[in-house]
Amino acid sequence: MLRVLLIILFLTPQIGNTFIEDEDYLEWDEPIEKIKRPTPPVKKTKPVAKKKKDEAAKKEAPRPKAKKTIKASVKVKPKPKPKKIIIALPHNYAPYSYLNKEGKIAGLYIKLLQEINLRMGSKLTFEAMNFEKGMDLSKEGIVGFVGLYKNKKREKLYRFSESIFSESIALYTRTDDTFDFEGFGNLRNKNLGLVKDYSYGDQFDKYKARKFFNFRLGADENELFDLLIQKKVDVILCDDIMANKILFHREIGDKVKKLNRVISNMNIYLVWAKNKAPKNFFKEFNHNLAVIQTNGVYSKILSHFIRTSFMED
Repeated sequence: MLRVLLIILFLTPQIGNTFIEDEDYLEWDEPIEKIKRPTPPVKKTKPVAKKKKDEAAKKEAPRPKAKKTIKASVKVKPKPKPKKIIIALPHNYAPYSYLNKEGKIAGLYIKLLQEINLRMGSKLTFEAMNFEKGMDLSKEGIVGFVGLYKNKKREKLYRFSESIFSESIALYTRTDDTFDFEGFGNLRNKNLGLVKDYSYGDQFDKYKARKFFNFRLGADENELFDLLIQKKVDVILCDDIMANKILFHREIGDKVKKLNRVISNMNIYLVWAKNKAPKNFFKEFNHNLAVIQTNGVYSKILSHFIRTSFMED
């Protein structure tokens, strides 16, 4: 009986107690999963002795020499300054070329040259001087000179541009002197007034060289008219437009008259001593002269000049 009771007590669970098996212990003692956190990197530090050793080695070791890069040295020559191209014009050849009241060059020639110069890149510089000086400097090749007629003697010395203008050379005498000019034979017994150093064309210059007629030289056309009025010469040669200006301003139209024929139409040129003009000068000059002659600029300048040539500047 006692044995039965013991067995019953052993098999019956007690209140508040549970039977813990071996498996339950294992589940209870199982560790909770730990949160993995990144571990900070460990700084590697060299031993002090090694660091010093490395530094000493660096000081002792020679530094490698930098490789020299050889650059091609190109010497750039500075561009030479362009030389002044001086063009001389007569200072007392009104209305074609003269000094106005302000002392500046005025007249037809400078207006034409300024238009050409503009198209040449403003290479030209203009100076006014007397005819004789302009001739001398142009013979030396120092300047170009505007205002010359062409003859065989000059063609040996100069190179000529294309003609920039054509002047009509007429004969003038006193109103009380009557004779008609039909040829150079009519001048044989006359005293002529001519401007010094002027050429009036090959044919006339031949008669002059042979002393076919007597002549007296004046400094300019104004002086020729003085000689004519004072009866020191019988006939003078003068460009038609220039004569109109002189007669108008001096009011001597009642004392002087123009003869019925002109001697010649004389072309006017820019000249330079042969082989001494700047390189390509005549090529550029002639080209741009042709430009203003074809685009209407030349005719506008000329028509304005003819209308106003007798006026004072």
